[in-house]
Amino acid sequence: MAGLVADCEALLIVKEKLTDADSLNWSVDLPISNWNGVTVAQNRVIGLDLFHYQLEGRIPAELGQLTSLLTLQLAGNQLKGGIPAEMSKLSNLELLWLDGNQLEGQIPAELGQLANLKWLSLVDNQLEGSIPVELGQLANLKWLSLMDNQLDGVIPIELVQLKNLKTLALSWNLLEGSIPAELSQLTNLVSLQLNDNQLEGVIPAELGQLSNLKILRLERNQLEGKVPAELGQLSNLDVLYLDGNQLEGYIPPELGQLTNLEGLGLSDNQLEGSVPVEMGQLTNLWVLYLDNNPNLCGPIPSTLRHFFDSDDLGACDT
Repeated sequence: MAGLVADCEALLIVKEKLTDADSLNWSVDLPISNWNGVTVAQNRVIGLDLFHYQLEGRIPAELGQLTSLLTLQLAGNQLKGGIPAEMSKLSNLELLWLDGNQLEGQIPAELGQLANLKWLSLVDNQLEGSIPVELGQLANLKWLSLMDNQLDGVIPIELVQLKNLKTLALSWNLLEGSIPAELSQLTNLVSLQLNDNQLEGVIPAELGQLSNLKILRLERNQLEGKVPAELGQLSNLDVLYLDGNQLEGYIPPELGQLTNLEGLGLSDNQLEGSVPVEMGQLTNLWVLYLDNNPNLCGPIPSTLRHFFDSDDLGACDT
């Protein structure tokens, strides 16, 4: 019981250090098995789920004393300040979810020591600075979502070491530089979301090797060059959004091979020529954006005409 007693004491300190923890019933007068959001097994606290508990204040460093913790869910509160480096002591942790708070400062490099971590989500905070290269050490990670922060710098090449990763979501930040072609080594990826950053350069043709990919979102960056024909190899793709870049050239007819596609966005680029007849094979489309490409022209495949006000986009220059 010594371990459980220590866990109880740590949690009571956590409650005391939070600015507002009135929603928590944690008390020495109540068995810990009845404490809000606390899961106990084998005389240790293994889970802490405090989603939307109206908690305020800084995340107490004492949480790092809960060394048997498997899940830590603090999303949807009003927590401020930085993420404590002491989180690195949670060596058994598999899930760390801190979404929807007001956290600031840099992501601690020490999080790269959480060798058992499978899910890391820090969405919708005010985190800044670069993405720590140490996150590339999280060999068991399946989900990495850092969306909607103020992160800058480049996408660390070290992330390609995350061979078990299924979701990489870095959208709505200030990331710059090019998209690493080496991301094609993440062969288990199902979702790659890099939209709404300041990424530049070309779309790597190597992304066409991500055969399990269902979501590819690169819209609203500063990408240039052509749409790679190799993206037509992504036979499982449901969503492809490339809007709001500086892409040019023709729409590759190979995109017509993406017969599972439900959403395709190519608007607000510099694409030219006619819409390939092969795109008429995209009969599962719910969303199609081609507007604001002033040099697109010619007839629209009949199966896509319900997305437009006319049957063609005007005469092509000869």
